[in-house]
Amino acid sequence: MMCSDGLRRIKLYDKYSTAANPDMHLVYPDEEMQKLVTLGICNAKNTKHYNSANKEFPEKITEVCNHLVEQGVDCIVGAKTLMR
Repeated sequence: MMCSDGLRRIKLYDKYSTAANPDMHLVYPDEEMQKLVTLGICNAKNTKHYNSANKEFPEKITEVCNHLVEQGVDCIVGAKTLMR
């Protein structure tokens, strides 16, 4: 499960996933990979998303996906809420 630090902290998606399927277990990226998720979320809408050579390029989130696959996950979900 890839989501913002805040949503991860309050386990928002855990509540909904277990309500839909009590046997489901969400797997989150480790701390180092979570930093890449956060960079991807923060940089998706700024000028850093134009330069793939930038170490903060949002598409580097594929590193997180690869990491999760190595952990044996069945499905990868990327989630972002928008609060205004």
